[in-house]
Amino acid sequence: MAIGALFGVACGSGSSSGGGADEAQAEAVRAAKAASLFEGPDAEVVAIDNTFEPEVFKVRAGTEVTFTNEGRLRHNVIPVTDGDFEIPAPEFEPGDAQSFTFDEMGTFRYYCSIHGTPTSGMIGTLAVVK
Repeated sequence: MAIGALFGVACGSGSSSGGGADEAQAEAVRAAKAASLFEGPDAEVVAIDNTFEPEVFKVRAGTEVTFTNEGRLRHNVIPVTDGDFEIPAPEFEPGDAQSFTFDEMGTFRYYCSIHGTPTSGMIGTLAVVK
């Protein structure tokens, strides 16, 4: 699945606003800049219990990223900002995987709403670079 306008907010809530959300995004951008660039045609983010591994991930535009649930618990992947990316909990049981090709550049935060919030708990950052 190609991702154009990346990352939509799920569960009917709007984007976070205020200083907390701005600071969380700024922190995510700093962490993404420091992360090593993944080299290869496809990459993987693994949900293990209450953590995304890696928590901060940098790929080139056009890379296919597979989100895999290798934990014992049900998870979801909810983007923090507007767009069209999400993995609902019923589709992310232990052993499930979904892949997306990321074409748009930017730093995108996501979280599991079962085990976190947009700024704490089970959170992740994906940076897509040229």
